[in-house]
Formats: sequence, structure tokens, C-alpha cells
Amino acid sequence: TSPSKSRKRTDSKKAPVVKENVYYFGAKRVKKLYQTVPDILEVPEKTNIVLSNAFHNLVGNGTVNVRKIILSENVREIQKEAFKGLVIQETIVIPDSVVEIGEDAFRLSENAYVVCSVGSKAFSYCNQYGLKNSVDIATWKKYGKCQHCGGDFSFFFKKCKMCGIGKDY
Repeated sequence: TSPSKSRKRTDSKKAPVVKENVYYFGAKRVKKLYQTVPDILEVPEKTNIVLSNAFHNLVGNGTVNVRKIILSENVREIQKEAFKGLVIQETIVIPDSVVEIGEDAFRLSENAYVVCSVGSKAFSYCNQYGLKNSVDIATWKKYGKCQHCGGDFSFFFKKCKMCGIGKDY
């Protein structure tokens, strides 16, 4: 027998390719879900990626204030300018599951901050762009600093020497 005939043929069964469903939160989905921008915006649970300019259809070229934005644990990417046109007044909650945040992904008002944890992508993003975050605020409080800016309080007046806001903790 020839060498080619003596080999047993084996059916090479390829492992089935499992398609991972990726759920995007973009302008089309926003338009379906909302008539106006809600005061507290909870990105749908199934969302994996928040696309650039997701709120363009509702906001246009203007800006709208929102109190809070809450992202679910399923979100792993926030693209560049994802929340363009929205100004967050209090907090944006970014879970540890987020591993990618694009440039100018969101905008915070002066008193708003990012809720995140030490070592997360959100925390490093905050440090990179100088954004106020829950980790810094907790540290400032721990050391008796102003929770709004990290400044020192006047002993006599109990007001921050940097921003002038009174101690409220």
C-alpha cells in the first residue's frame, strides 16, 4: 500500500464558532427608547458598547443637563463623544467592566463627579483628564480636605480656602 492510503482519514470537526452577541447603544436605539433625555439616564442592561454621538438625534447641536448617568455591568466600551450634548450635573456611574473610554466621552458640570473604583479604566481616565471622581473624594474626606476640590478648610470659618464651600461632612 502506498503511504497515502495507509493513513486513516479523520474528519476534522472544527469547534463551532460561537458568535458573541454585542449590543450597541447608539442614535437609532436612543431614538426608539426616548422622546426626550431623561433626568436620570440608565443605559439599558443589555448594552455592551455606547456608540459615538448616541444622543445626537435628541440633542442636536445643543446641550441638555442630566442629573445622573448609570451604566450597567455589561458595558465594556464607551466610544469617543458618546454622551456628547449631555452635561452631567451630579454623577456618572462607570463600572469596572468598562475597559475602553474614548476621548471626550462625557462632560461633567463643575460639581459633578465620576463614580468608579481604584485601578479601573474610569479611574485612570479621570486622572488623565483631571476629572473629579469618587476615589479622590473619599481620600479627601479621609484626610479632612474639602470634598469639592481637595483644598484645606479654614479652622475658624469651616470653609474651604480654595473654593469657599463650607464643610458638609
